[in-house]
Amino acid sequence: MKNIKYTILFLALMFGQVAVATVAVVTSEVMPVSVSILKKGSQGAEVTALQEQLKGLPGVYPEGLITGYFGTLTEKAIKRLQAQNSLEQVGFVGPKTRDLLLKLSKEAKINDHSSSKTVYEVPMVNVVESSSSGATNGYVFWTTNKMTTSDLWYGTVSPLDTTTAVKVSDSSMSFSHSHNLSGLATSTSYYYIIKVTDEKGNSATTTEKTFKTLSQ
Repeated sequence: MKNIKYTILFLALMFGQVAVATVAVVTSEVMPVSVSILKKGSQGAEVTALQEQLKGLPGVYPEGLITGYFGTLTEKAIKRLQAQNSLEQVGFVGPKTRDLLLKLSKEAKINDHSSSKTVYEVPMVNVVESSSSGATNGYVFWTTNKMTTSDLWYGTVSPLDTTTAVKVSDSSMSFSHSHNLSGLATSTSYYYIIKVTDEKGNSATTTEKTFKTLSQ
């Protein structure tokens, strides 16, 4: 900030005196716009884009969950990325990690244009139905466009944190998938995320979805 001082002379006619006053006028300077830091607890489109990029980096984000919420798994993924590239393992995205991610993104685009590797069809999830089948029971049923295994996380808190949510899995390869959920609370909203994986390791993860149990 800059202070510009002006001296203003006031003629006090009533008293026949001259008063001298110094007035400080404050003018503002344009400050640089800071880039937000992505850290545990952050959520939104930026976190979704970050998770999408981390998912494509070998050995960084094996869970591959795209939730738009910066939780424990995303924090661990950032630490792995930082360790791989000799950065301090702080677990959040500051200026140095942003620069690294930008560099990796540019390199990935170049490789996409120059690579002739075979592109495999990724799995697609179609959630057919999720509902309460009773006061303390629920079920989720969905299909995939190819044979996959499945993982489902569920809980009562949104956004769902997969590190603390209940997880059920099915390691059999199938086009149709379902999970019956029991021991639920009555008249309660439950949130869930589905992940499917094909035989080549390609995976797809749904956004958070919900259903509500019946009352007694």
